[in-house]
Amino acid sequence: MRKKKGFTLVELLIAIALIGIGIMALAESFKYIQRGIQLSKNRSIASNLAQEKMQIIKEKSYYNIAPTTAPLYLNDFSPAIPYDNSFFPPEIILEAGVTYTRYSYIQNIQEDSGNLVAISPTAPDTGMRQITVTVVWNEGGTRKNFQVKSIITNTNTVMANCVFNGTVRNASTFAPIQNAVVNMAENVGYRDTTGSSGAYNISVVPGNYTMYVSAKGYFPAFKQVSITANQTQTNNFDLVQMASGTVIGYPWLRDHLVISQIVGSTINSSGWDQEYVEIFNPTTYTWTVNGNVGLKYQRIYDTIKKNIQIDYFTASISPGGFYLFANTGTVVAAGYVRNADAVWSDLNNISDFPDFTNQKNIIRVFDEGGDEGGGSLELYRISDSAVLDQVGWNRNDGASGKKTAPFYETNAIAQTIGLQRNELYARYSSTSGISSSYGPSYDSNNNNADFYDYSSSVSLPPR
Repeated sequence: MRKKKGFTLVELLIAIALIGIGIMALAESFKYIQRGIQLSKNRSIASNLAQEKMQIIKEKSYYNIAPTTAPLYLNDFSPAIPYDNSFFPPEIILEAGVTYTRYSYIQNIQEDSGNLVAISPTAPDTGMRQITVTVVWNEGGTRKNFQVKSIITNTNTVMANCVFNGTVRNASTFAPIQNAVVNMAENVGYRDTTGSSGAYNISVVPGNYTMYVSAKGYFPAFKQVSITANQTQTNNFDLVQMASGTVIGYPWLRDHLVISQIVGSTINSSGWDQEYVEIFNPTTYTWTVNGNVGLKYQRIYDTIKKNIQIDYFTASISPGGFYLFANTGTVVAAGYVRNADAVWSDLNNISDFPDFTNQKNIIRVFDEGGDEGGGSLELYRISDSAVLDQVGWNRNDGASGKKTAPFYETNAIAQTIGLQRNELYARYSSTSGISSSYGPSYDSNNNNADFYDYSSSVSLPPR
């Protein structure tokens, strides 16, 4: 009778060793599979973030997508990646435990022998611009990036075949002024920055313009001009240098930003119905405004406050500084021209603001009819909706049909009629009144006591 053979101890040990090696190999492969999944996930998120930003930019009107005039560069990539730090500053986004930074870059482009090529941001507008969105993140100690590009066009483009040029100088010494900004108030895309020679050169379409020139340490200057097709026109500017000295006094301080001016309607020489809200920083530290500070508006007939969608140009407001929200890129008032720091976004709609399609008007005034003229504005922190400041104004005080402001601090601004065209609400500097020497930081939490009503004209310029 044959005996059945079993496994020997040696055979069993060899089998166990082989199985162990297989399990270890399988475990090691799972590690690489998991890493591959994570890398794919990071790239998918970066792709989604890039596409999202691209869509946000493309929803703006063509003229609000200004080309990048002074790009910065990410030099840790080859070639270096340019990006905009002015109109479309970088955004930091934390997603799924990974920190992504989103960059935007806008270029003027033109067709050349069947190819699209980039041209200078100050070159004549061809009606085509290229948007580049780059998302950057760290992956295993290595910097990664994902990039998308798209072309936008303006079918109504009129070729900019006219040129404004000239020199910006010191009015006393006639020395050229470097880094002076020259732009057309009617179109923020028509601009140039002077070099060491003080010279500028701007291509525009034929028409009437307000030229605005500003430089740090100098009083700004502006000039009404007109230019015809194929014309080159020279306009030189001599800027007056600001005096320097020491100011001694007693400041009124608050621990938050305050609304310092409100204008619901004032029409400039080009026929644009301007409205704006100025805020002031009475604190001793810099506030980030872009994406951090917003505005809400409520008409006397609205049941709730409405968020104003805003496109930010300037990122922050320094101590003792001002920040201007407006419905236009450049405000002309009281004989001065001021570039807005932020403008009402094209994303606002008529369901919230019935008059928005009419020159982007949100703040209603008595002159527009419909028993308008009363309302309220709120300055708030976006992250937690904390209220920073509120201002309300009544309509038709002391008469039948009085309409009270929806919200306010203690007492709304008393109004016989309501907010009218060419009327300005300006915050006091102190109990003594308004002074150009002091910041408008007087805030007793009583709107009727804190604001002066310039009822007949916009007598103070936005700062």
